[in-house]
Amino acid sequence: MKDIAEHFINDISKLPKYLYHLVPKEIFNKFKNDAGVYDCRNQVSWGTNEEFIHTSNSPKILKNKVADWKWKDMPISEKFVLLKIKTNKINSKFSFVVYGEIKYYHIWGGLPSDSFTVVKIERNNDGTFIL
Repeated sequence: MKDIAEHFINDISKLPKYLYHLVPKEIFNKFKNDAGVYDCRNQVSWGTNEEFIHTSNSPKILKNKVADWKWKDMPISEKFVLLKIKTNKINSKFSFVVYGEIKYYHIWGGLPSDSFTVVKIERNNDGTFIL
């Protein structure tokens, strides 16, 4: 398989206004510090120990290409939250990779509390996500 290239973004005006990150509520609470900064980077239990936070520029892409594929078999009792991230509130490096024709964005730093809103997510009986 061909290596996927990481493209760093030097001009933040080229970023989408919002990015989205889906995470189990328990993991979100575990990796949010007392100041409200969320940072799941470099954690084996979430994010596969990578140096960045995985995001998408669309809840629909996140649902169809990631969540329903990767996490629908998790117990229905597992609660998830969606972080709607304001990119202009983050002072970290950004990059993206392209799988198929879809860009997936990476944030190379923690998310300050004022950079995101938390949306409770519901799931269907088959485990798929309602986004």
